Amino acid sequence: MSLSKRKVGDRIRSLRESRRMTQQELAVAVGTSPQNIYKYEQGIVTNIPLTRLVRMADVLGVSPAELAGWEEGKPAEIVPMPAAPVEREIDPIWDSLNGDGQKQLCSYGRFLGSQEEYRAKEAPKRPVVITRIIPLLGQSFAAGSPETPGDLFMEDYSTTDTRAEFAIHVNGDSMEPYLPDGSVALGVKRRPVDGEVGAFYLDGGFLVKQVCQDSQGNIYLFSLNRDRSDADETIWHDTDRDLRTIGTILMSETIPLP
Repeated sequence: MSLSKRKVGDRIRSLRESRRMTQQELAVAVGTSPQNIYKYEQGIVTNIPLTRLVRMADVLGVSPAELAGWEEGKPAEIVPMPAAPVEREIDPIWDSLNGDGQKQLCSYGRFLGSQEEYRAKEAPKRPVVITRIIPLLGQSFAAGSPETPGDLFMEDYSTTDTRAEFAIHVNGDSMEPYLPDGSVALGVKRRPVDGEVGAFYLDGGFLVKQVCQDSQGNIYLFSLNRDRSDADETIWHDTDRDLRTIGTILMSETIPLP
């Protein structure tokens, strides 16, 4: 197949290799990123800006018409656009990241989008749901007996709930069906009142329970799934058990005490 009839990407790669240039070297000479050169050669991007096409042809030692495969003055594969596409600064950053890095970049982008000072001044043409980033406590919170944790690390969690201040993993069936095993629950950083569900640290472990306190100061932690009443906890007022409140879990309904 003649050079003029092959795809633009094939011609770029063939000419580059014949001159013993790497994609990095060609990118530097043209003034773009190696990721863009890769996209051109693989045919991922075909609408190459004309100014870049001319510069690439000059570096590779051919005419723009030969590089583009134009015949009789008509473009064979590259159609001039009304306006050349803008190469975004974010593109080479995104391309340089692995899957985990791209997730972190998206997470931080959503956080910036939730901040008024960073949002575009022009109103979006279609509704945009703004997400907020809150800490997700990495240790699971037992719905049954407290689980002894490792390090309580935190990671980012995206939510559209404007009230939520933290999130937790729920582990176990004693809070079903309201907080299913494996679900993520959202919470606020305040002490729960009687009948509310709280996230607690008890004797070195984490758990999530409905709370009630009597007039003597005894605290009762109840399972919402009453078939799992064996997982209830009682902290007597004169005990030396270590109970600390992390926050109150946001529930969609009020649940009566047992």
